Amino acid sequence: MHHTEPSSLGSALPPTAPERTDELLRRSAELIFQQAHLAVACAEEALALSRAAGDLPRTALSALRLGNATSVSGDEARAATLVEEALALYRQLGDPSGEAGALLSLSTITRNLGQLLPGLQCALQGLAAARSQGLRSLECGCLSNIGLVYTDLGDYQKALEAFLDALPIARAAGASENEALCLTNLGDVCSRAGQPKRALEHYQAALDINRAMADTHRQIDTLCGMGLAHLQLGQPVPALRLFQEALEMAAAADDHKCDARLLTGLGDAHVVQGQPEQARAAYEQAQQLAAQARAPQEEVAALRQLGALALAQQDSAGALEHLNRALTLAAACQAPREQQEIYALLSAAERLRGHFEAALAHYQQHHQLERDLNSRQALHRTQALMLEVDIAQARQAAEVQRQINARLTEVNEQLATANEQKAQLLARLQEQAQHLVRLSQEDALTGLANRRHFNEQFETEVQRAARYLRPLSVVLLDIDHFKAVNDTYSHQVGDLVLRELAGLLQAGCRQTDLVARFGGEEFVLLLPETPYADALVVCERLRRCVEQHAWAAVQSGLQVTISLGVAAGSGLNTSQLLALADSQLYQAKRSGRNRVCGELAGPPPPGSGENVREAS
Repeated sequence: MHHTEPSSLGSALPPTAPERTDELLRRSAELIFQQAHLAVACAEEALALSRAAGDLPRTALSALRLGNATSVSGDEARAATLVEEALALYRQLGDPSGEAGALLSLSTITRNLGQLLPGLQCALQGLAAARSQGLRSLECGCLSNIGLVYTDLGDYQKALEAFLDALPIARAAGASENEALCLTNLGDVCSRAGQPKRALEHYQAALDINRAMADTHRQIDTLCGMGLAHLQLGQPVPALRLFQEALEMAAAADDHKCDARLLTGLGDAHVVQGQPEQARAAYEQAQQLAAQARAPQEEVAALRQLGALALAQQDSAGALEHLNRALTLAAACQAPREQQEIYALLSAAERLRGHFEAALAHYQQHHQLERDLNSRQALHRTQALMLEVDIAQARQAAEVQRQINARLTEVNEQLATANEQKAQLLARLQEQAQHLVRLSQEDALTGLANRRHFNEQFETEVQRAARYLRPLSVVLLDIDHFKAVNDTYSHQVGDLVLRELAGLLQAGCRQTDLVARFGGEEFVLLLPETPYADALVVCERLRRCVEQHAWAAVQSGLQVTISLGVAAGSGLNTSQLLALADSQLYQAKRSGRNRVCGELAGPPPPGSGENVREAS
């Protein structure tokens, strides 16, 4: 074996473990979107080196980089474990910047795993951490992830708000990559919301930035979005051109999953242009590449489109073959939305060949999945709102505690030098602490109880009602078309409406009732000792009171109404009662607004019908 002796003149010393780790992490970051498998290998070596050296900061960064690279390569479960390790290490190190970055990555990964609410929670926590440290790039990323979760939940208004909040941050920071990402996300949500022309404007702006940065990966995403938007507009020719351009770029990156997605879009364009044979060839190639890349959702999409194409050509046997394969794959990868679409096509295929019983069974499966998905989406929206409010109030409570602690520290320092002022300073501190405690229980705008205080009282009243078999009702209500009030008259008038409504609700309830602001334009009423029938009477009285109120005194031309959802019944916990009230509020909205809807779940407590209440 040949040995080379180190020279004392001009020879480079071998890198130390930290230097080698830093170089591997740099390479992993460079390769993550071009060659994900190499990025994973570099990050794995970096993690092994940093762990062996007991270097906690580099171990945290290596675990984070490896988690991100593993996510891009498609192993989301392993990615989540790695990023959770990084998050725990950053918290142990007291590194809020690292914590914010880990929370951003974890929100992306959990969303990819279909865990929307945990993804939203991580993004909201990351947003708070990024803002506390002035980390504008991470703030922009967390806002984008919040928008993506709301897009998945079908709440396109909230998604647009998040993306539009992120866009000026990216521009002000000169972060072209983040700006392009925000614009692409805006294009996606506009496309989903049925506004393809607006989507194309955002996509084109994103594409210009991505081309200037020579970012191939994001150019492909943007070109794909533009192609789909042109298909929404019934314009297959530009769609074909865009998909072809993206396919040429993806071929160079050797990304079969991306190729499969683009080929499915290309097939859709051929269908719109009346070229079924070219469409079939594109779908078949997409299905083969997706199977090769182990991308089941892309394979499901290709098989579903092959089935739809066969169905359009009256080929029921071919349609059933493709659709049944697609259904099996969709069930295996837990994709209920795709299953719902496939059942509808299966129903049509069975009807085409005269098997009406099978067609009916498939249609019933389609309809059941549709109902389940809609119910789940509504529940998730409610939970997302509650999560946002809870996190905001937790931050408020933490800030209150910080103020109390800061004041205690200040007082202790003063006591060390001025012991004679002890009694006076302690009395002042106690008064301020009591004031801060009141602030932590009170909504600043309306003066009503806030969500945190309501939760405490709600749990107590539910337990009391269960223990003593007493009636209890809960009401969720909000202002109809409140956004229009803000848009027409200004947010200042909107705040006046919220305060005026708070006064009307307080005046229309007893002192033993609790009126709280739930969040935004939503309020909640807790009505102890109130049977369901009496709660409906109270709510109808409040509804009429609001409708007949002299709103013109607040603003000329203003008219305000509310919708209310009532829930009552024994054997339900707080979450079940609140979810029931929310579903009834949704029913009131869907039924035309300015009305009361309610539901009594289970038998009323014994003797509850004898308990007739009167408003104070």
